[in-house]
Amino acid sequence: MKQNLLNNLKKLPKSTSLITTLIFEKDLSLEELRDWQMYQIPKGEILWTAVRTGGATGNQDFQPLGFSNSFSRVVPEEKTLEESFLKDFPFLDLSEATSKQQSDYSETEQSAAHFESMLKYLLTQKDFLALESNDARDILSVEQIETALTYIQKNGVQTYGISARMSVDALITLLESGENILTARVMETNLFSLIDQINED
Repeated sequence: MKQNLLNNLKKLPKSTSLITTLIFEKDLSLEELRDWQMYQIPKGEILWTAVRTGGATGNQDFQPLGFSNSFSRVVPEEKTLEESFLKDFPFLDLSEATSKQQSDYSETEQSAAHFESMLKYLLTQKDFLALESNDARDILSVEQIETALTYIQKNGVQTYGISARMSVDALITLLESGENILTARVMETNLFSLIDQINED
């Protein structure tokens, strides 16, 4: 499968920008992911990080959980965040934290706290959790959220895969080196990337 993908990638123009889902052979801590990105795709951008949270629970399909690496607001913009709220849900919105939290947490610790706070905040959203899907299985249940919380509190926030924007050459190099890549799937291609051109200039 990797060889077929490589053959197709090599036919693309060098200016092609890709959005690719990568699954790692070995889970990485967020610190390891940061180092991996700096070494493997220094000009790439991680868009979404999948987090290992254990398997499916109860009457539901496995729902991959993770977080966006770009800024995304979780709490409605009109809501004023009190100090007590920030202490209960540190970095729920990545830009929102107490001054002490901002100084005490490293960048990767902020991302880990952001994911944990999202799970804790979800548990307070009873109306959302009560929504019913079109079939007999839960979309995201209290049980899965609680299981995920227990898992990351015991094992830390570990990632098994990412969605990333990168050049076609970067993906070719990754696949040829076999650097901790179990599978890769190209989700989107752009034959000309203005962002890449700006970065090169």
